[in-house]
Amino acid sequence: MLDTYFRAEESEKVSAFDDLTLVELIVKRGEAAVDALPGGLRKNREAMAETIENKVRRLIIDEMAVNPKYYAKLSELLDALIEQRRQEALDYQAYLTRIVELTRLGWIRSKQRKVAGQDRQSQREMSSGESHYFQGRRYPDVKGCGRTHGVRLVGRGTMELRVPSNCDRDQRDAALQRWYRRQLRALLLHCSTSGNHG
Repeated sequence: MLDTYFRAEESEKVSAFDDLTLVELIVKRGEAAVDALPGGLRKNREAMAETIENKVRRLIIDEMAVNPKYYAKLSELLDALIEQRRQEALDYQAYLTRIVELTRLGWIRSKQRKVAGQDRQSQREMSSGESHYFQGRRYPDVKGCGRTHGVRLVGRGTMELRVPSNCDRDQRDAALQRWYRRQLRALLLHCSTSGNHG
């Protein structure tokens, strides 16, 4: 009896990017994202527009509590865009361009908030066992004693910070920062002189 009233279609993959939401797909591919939508949705511009608008509205609602003023403005822009589409005041390509821009604005702000809320690296104590980075590579730090301040890379994976044993955290950090600056200057000098000979 239920089969008479309800019919379920086989679910279609929304895109070749299974792990992306529709909003992420729009952010990454822009107007070309519509080409990745299922055929039935892609062929029905009204259904496709409503699907995209609903996803953008969901993003706005989800983020409204975090930044009410910003997302209220996005909501107003979305409402105006929906009204223009319904009154056919925009051609389809102009509509797609504007909905992509609006989607990106909401998504970027959402991602910025999430990144800002992540735990940050704890303050360095500048003691043995901590890791430091140089040119994108992680180096476990080994504090060594010496008469002068200095840093050297030992082998392929250890950074040795050489400081007098009575140095405090700030002095150890200053020694490391001076070394970083010297390395940067040397790299910039190398780049500028090698660029002149090319």
